[in-house]
Amino acid sequence: DKATFRSNNETIAAIFQSFPQWTINHAIAEGENVALFCQGGGDTHGGFPYRNNYQFVFKVRDGLIVYAEEFMDTKPCYELAQVLKNDKIS
Repeated sequence: DKATFRSNNETIAAIFQSFPQWTINHAIAEGENVALFCQGGGDTHGGFPYRNNYQFVFKVRDGLIVYAEEFMDTKPCYELAQVLKNDKIS
């Protein structure tokens, strides 16, 4: 739902110096289905350079996104989690 989506994005934004940026490398659209292949990331407040590859799948009806799914490489997420954990310990 929108509230959860907004809350998750606010949590993510708080980790980084500025909201993570994505570059769309490929986009595929067929009917109401859209797939995006992206690279993105940002630098944390502690200076860790988080970078990842993403795939997004959307369903669009009447110009509105009615479904969204996100896929990413879990290794950079794990590395980010370790850095954040260590930052809180120190």
